[in-house]
Amino acid sequence: MFMDISGYTALAQRLGQEGTGGTEKVSISLDNYFQKAMTTIYSWGGDVLKFCGDALLCIFETGSNDTPLNVCTNAMMAGLELKEKLMGYKAAEGVILDLKLMLSFGKITGYYIGR
Repeated sequence: MFMDISGYTALAQRLGQEGTGGTEKVSISLDNYFQKAMTTIYSWGGDVLKFCGDALLCIFETGSNDTPLNVCTNAMMAGLELKEKLMGYKAAEGVILDLKLMLSFGKITGYYIGR
């Protein structure tokens, strides 16, 4: 699952005008938003792999007692709950955050280039 916040730029610009206090409000707003998201993802058996700025990359893996269908269903249910909780989220006065979700099924392949 890939989850992206829509409206983050408007939030940062709006609160950035307030100086240091505004920056703190941006941080608190995002922390609250991501906390709700992560609680939901974990409750459906998912795990957060990576924060990507204002986005999350999550995985739902099959365990010894899970079938791919059950795992896909859990990911879908997590997405529906995220939509319910986080679409139209009031992050600050005059700033509403929305949510974009992408679900995919299959093996994850990629490369990590470290130092």
